[in-house]
Amino acid sequence: MDESLTVISNPTVSVRLTSTLSSFEVNRRFNRGITIAEFKSKLELVIGCPAASMDLQLFSTADKFLQNIDDNEALLGSYPVDDDCRIHVIDRSGALTGAFSDLSKVEKYEISEEAYEKRADSLRNFKKNMRVGRFNEENAAKREETLAQKEEEEKAAMATITVGKRCQVQVAGQPTKIGTVMFVALESQSALESQSALESQSALESQSALESQSALESQSALESQSALESQSALDHIASLKEIRYPDQIPYLLSSLGCPCCTTDFKPGYWVGVKYDEPLGKNDGSVSGKRYFECEPKYGAFVKPLTVTVGDFPEEDYGLDEM
Repeated sequence: MDESLTVISNPTVSVRLTSTLSSFEVNRRFNRGITIAEFKSKLELVIGCPAASMDLQLFSTADKFLQNIDDNEALLGSYPVDDDCRIHVIDRSGALTGAFSDLSKVEKYEISEEAYEKRADSLRNFKKNMRVGRFNEENAAKREETLAQKEEEEKAAMATITVGKRCQVQVAGQPTKIGTVMFVALESQSALESQSALESQSALESQSALESQSALESQSALESQSALESQSALDHIASLKEIRYPDQIPYLLSSLGCPCCTTDFKPGYWVGVKYDEPLGKNDGSVSGKRYFECEPKYGAFVKPLTVTVGDFPEEDYGLDEM
């Protein structure tokens, strides 16, 4: 009695294709009965390099190298190619290396600002005609008014926030957090620089001797007032029984109205808080600059309108009692 073994397999196979020409990966299905030469001809339309300059490598489904596919007369099915295997194509011509991924080689259309402004079919002209976005003067004025009002509200809120006070932070979409105020930024560094530039420009444009004299008197009065405020701040600090961190003194000065502390990360008014629990984002520093001291994930900077100062004692979770 004759015994025979018959192997039945799927006549087609689905493989993943990669190449040295690009970082993209594509999936294609091929007939196992075609020769490797025919297979390369089909790959030419997918990969984009000449079939004669192809070297093929076969990888398993786990991307483990199996063997080279180098016999052009052999059938694709004679190699251990299974579904989801990867076939990597190496282009030996070198003519199209990076053609599909290097955007610096793509010629780009450029237009000057003046020419774009004159075009009637541009998106900018459409927005102007429809009064959309910044081209809607009425909405722009309302936004500026809203921002100015919010800034005044933040400024008023900052007057009640001082370093060392207990506080509650309520940010929309986040749980209520309890902590201690560690830092108060009365104004951003960029705002101070802008203000200084405007004052310098105003002084240069002053032509009248009376105006110059008035400016000098005003400056003298401001310096005297600043000196009095700084002295008052120092007297307050001297009356404190304990300062936990020596470099906390400038933060205390800022909370008393002396603009000696600013933030570099974003403009506006900011309050640095050390939470009682690790619900923060930093350790009191941002982008390498330290504003106050605390453990990682205990520090955060929030807007003053989200901060409420008051009697918020630390919660006792009874962890010391067993």
